[in-house]
Amino acid sequence: MKNLKIVFLFILGAAFLTSCSDDDERFTGSPVGAMPIETVNATVSTDASFALPGQTIKFTVTLPADFRAIVTDTVTVEASTFTLGGSVRRGTVDVLPGQDSATGDITVGGGGGTFDMAFDLKLTAISLKKEVPGKHYLIASNTINIASGNSSVPAESDNKLQMILSWENLDKPNTVRVKVGRVGQTAIGLAGASGSRTINVAGSPYVATFATNLTTTASNFVTNYAATILANSGITVTSSESAILFNYSTATPPVITTTGTGLAGSTIYSVDTQVLPGTQPTISKSFFVRNEPRVNPNTGRIVVENGTSAYGAGDYLVQIGATSANDLAVSPTDLKYRIAIRFPDGHVEIFKGTYFGMSVAGGFKPVLSFTKTGTGDASQYTNFSNLNP
Repeated sequence: MKNLKIVFLFILGAAFLTSCSDDDERFTGSPVGAMPIETVNATVSTDASFALPGQTIKFTVTLPADFRAIVTDTVTVEASTFTLGGSVRRGTVDVLPGQDSATGDITVGGGGGTFDMAFDLKLTAISLKKEVPGKHYLIASNTINIASGNSSVPAESDNKLQMILSWENLDKPNTVRVKVGRVGQTAIGLAGASGSRTINVAGSPYVATFATNLTTTASNFVTNYAATILANSGITVTSSESAILFNYSTATPPVITTTGTGLAGSTIYSVDTQVLPGTQPTISKSFFVRNEPRVNPNTGRIVVENGTSAYGAGDYLVQIGATSANDLAVSPTDLKYRIAIRFPDGHVEIFKGTYFGMSVAGGFKPVLSFTKTGTGDASQYTNFSNLNP
């Protein structure tokens, strides 16, 4: 019976604790006897101003000094998120001896069917590593209301930057087209084992002929034509593995196309892909930025090309727009959108805005820019800027 009482003293009746990974493992108890219950008025804070269901955010617990003067050992504090749809998620953090605050992780729950909604974050339970004889403690805190929505978060990947574009689902769904490309560079990825490909650069044709392997083919193209292309159009041509890279300093990319039936080639300054309407409350399309994506000419779907040259170090630009009158149910239209990005280390960032007056005539609007350094698994992505908040 004595051990049972200690358990009840350790865990309070009005509060419950849970692990970060399993919301169903709850421990409850009731105060023993008529001991006084004191409320700890703590503070919770977060740097998240917007978070989607499934996204993990940071929360910081700060305990009052008068409580910490009495309870000096480790204290475990629970935070909870509550959505309008009734979903609850919990996370805990230990405030160690000699400290008044600590930061932990909590995942936002799902719930609700609107593009824009919100959830509450507050502290909900406290547990003492070493009990204070004759006292029970509950916890209270401020409540933070955080904007949210019904978009999804990209699946976790340990070596890719992954993006999902979502937008408000109107009565008649729209089709949005996405362009993502290296700023100041157009690349031609070669494929095949024979034949040739004519690459048209700023109105002049240059032939890439297969020689031994694709790396040699690309290198030979640079040897044969780099000086001429630079003199004619100011474009610097280099190669990396099976890719031919055209670097320029003009604000508008030069017109570069490929023709022929031998070597396969694809202009990949930008990936222009339709994001088609779906049946879900939001419409999403994900694409990866580690290796070079291109549009498969046979299927129209994005495929991923391997190679260290693919999507090399540099600045990148993401644009959205419409290219056909059939893309938009109503034109022009004000399209509210958001881009969810999961980084290789697992953390997620959200960028959102509105394309006012989207139409074919309005063209593609730059919405996001970022910088990539390194290649392959060593890639890093920094300097994200929301160009259309």
